[in-house]
Parts: sequence; C-alpha cells; structure tokens
Amino acid sequence: MPRQLTFLKSEHINQVVGDYDGVMEHYMSVYGARLEEDFRGELGPYDVCLLLLGGAARLELFYSSHPDNIFARMHNRFGNLWHAIQFIVPSIEEAVDILHERGIRATDVNLEIRYSFADPRDTFGLRLQMGDREWPVVVPDSPCGIVDLAGLTVAVRDAEVAASFFLDLVAGAKPLYRADRAALSASGVAIDVCGYNIEFLSPIGPGEIQDSLDRFDQHIRSATFRVESFGPLRERFEAHGIALVEGDQPQTLAIRNTDNFGVPLQFTE
Repeated sequence: MPRQLTFLKSEHINQVVGDYDGVMEHYMSVYGARLEEDFRGELGPYDVCLLLLGGAARLELFYSSHPDNIFARMHNRFGNLWHAIQFIVPSIEEAVDILHERGIRATDVNLEIRYSFADPRDTFGLRLQMGDREWPVVVPDSPCGIVDLAGLTVAVRDAEVAASFFLDLVAGAKPLYRADRAALSASGVAIDVCGYNIEFLSPIGPGEIQDSLDRFDQHIRSATFRVESFGPLRERFEAHGIALVEGDQPQTLAIRNTDNFGVPLQFTE
C-alpha cells in the first residue's frame, strides 16, 4: 500500500490578485484583517503578504507584474482567484517523497523555506501547498467574528472520483455527505480533511459549475470561513455598503463576487 500524506492543520489559503494594494486594503477595511507580514519586493519577481482575518484564519496574497512570473501569467489568464491551501505536514521531505511515490508531481520544492506544492493537474485542481514550518500562533480579534477556515468547494469534472482520490491520499480523511446543489446545477461530495470540509462539485447540466470549469478547468472555487455569529458579520459588511446573500451550501452566507474582487467567499456559523 502506498503511504498517505499526514496533514496536521491548514495554516493559510492563497489568492492570486492583480491589485496588490487594493485587495490588501479591501480585506483590512471591510473584514478588519490585520497585516502580519508584507514581503513586497523581497522574494524576487513577485510580492506576497500574510493577512490575519481573525482567530486562526490567515490569507496570503500573491501579485506579480513580471510577465514571465507564474502569478502574472495566471492572473492575466484568469483574473483574481483562489490559488492554493497550505497544510502543515510533519516533514516536507517525506511529503514530497509520498507525492513522487504516487505519481503526483511536486513543484516549487523549497527546502530552505520548507514548502512545496503539488501540481494541481495531478490533484483534481485542488492545489496543495505543504510545509513543516509553522508561523507563530496569533489570535487577533475580528470585527466580523471570524474564527477559522471551515472548508473549501472545488469545481471538478467528477466529484465522486475526486473525493475517492483524496480519501486514499490523506491519512484520516473521512467521507461526510453527498448533496444536490440544484442552484448550481451540480452534485456535491464532501470529505473531512483534518477537520476541514472539502466539497467537490461536478456539473449535472449547464450552470455555474459547468461555466466555471469551462473558464478555469478544475480549481478551488470558494473558501468558507467560520464566524461566531452572523449578526456582527452582517453589521460589519452593511457598514461598508455590502449586503450578504445566501451561500450555495445550507446555512451559509456569501459575499457577492463583485463585492470581493471577483473571488467567491462564504461564511458559516
């Protein structure tokens, strides 16, 4: 039996953006995020920053104006989008070895900063970043009541096959549910990956998920953050002229893509 990856927790999720300062200011002013680190100009042909949204929720932004950089090419093709989710692993060397054993390409292996990515073409569009070096635990107050990341939705061509792949790949992963997402003309299969709800959505006809696959191929579609209560969340967003709408999962609220620099994001209590 091939070895499985061990994920301890998710430390942050990544976005690729085309307006570094604008998106940073959006999260700081609307969400009340706090700038933890700004590596502007320090890492070569791209800028990166870490934002604390509240509780254990971190968001990392990537931006590049260099035409040959992967983030610039990605943004030029797709616009602002979710890029990857980072999981803490016991050993980055072991994680890379396991990927190789399973025929999954490891990219951007950096043993100095201690991270690597899995090629999303081998992981149904769910781009995994793995690292074994944790950032200090900081739990700032959130005016929105954000606690942590609850999970992701991933647009895929076959939700059953994608879910089975990750149940086999990640130690301790468990099936959660199957669901019809009629509003999206899609079916969903959800699994638990070290406490996070990962829901794979595949189209059952013309609709948002099919349109999303036509545009992006398989990819991380939306992130869901857990909040203490919807009350403070609504008040915070309404104070900025933003009305939340029903999310595409039960008992979730969502910010419209047009109010969030084009990137889907949801909330759950």
